[in-house]
Amino acid sequence: MKRSLLASLISSGALFAALAPAVSHAQAFDGQIRFTGKVSAITCKVNGQDAGLGNIKDVPLGTHAPALFLPLAQGARLPASEQPFSIVLSDCSGGGTAAISFDQVATQINTLSGNLRINTTLPATGLEIGIWNAGNGKTSKVTLGQAQAPAEVQTVTWDPAAATPTTGGSLDFMAAYIKTVPAATAVTSGSAGSDIGFIVAYQ
Repeated sequence: MKRSLLASLISSGALFAALAPAVSHAQAFDGQIRFTGKVSAITCKVNGQDAGLGNIKDVPLGTHAPALFLPLAQGARLPASEQPFSIVLSDCSGGGTAAISFDQVATQINTLSGNLRINTTLPATGLEIGIWNAGNGKTSKVTLGQAQAPAEVQTVTWDPAAATPTTGGSLDFMAAYIKTVPAATAVTSGSAGSDIGFIVAYQ
């Protein structure tokens, strides 16, 4: 009888419910569910394409000799790798304002530095990729892994009904390699790419 009662409790979840208060702060999660979405009456083309996972913006940071990194201080960016890029909105269905929200929980984000870890095959070491605002009056570094302060958020506004109609705009950024090891310490050769998802937030 006791065994069948135990089995019944386990199968029904009652035993787990009874134990939950004692172990809820110590248990390890086996996974997570991420809910994404937006509420908006506006739709735009993003970089000339429909929005979605297949919409990929390539930003080439170039090929650089390890020796170029050697004199850089830890946390400094490599000037030769600085590459501007834009997320261009066009053919918008109505007037509005938009901003970019980068994925805050991507596994390749180093939450201590706010940069992207290199996640390509046979990776170079001693460097990461940083992103900066570079347009619409904003020049601050984008600290990945956390929400940007409202004053640092880059926005673009358009109005197809204005005297000079507009149906979109550009959100401009810059990316570069950042050295993660001390000055006079070499980085190692290898591939040096990464990726980050983003959402266009409309108002």
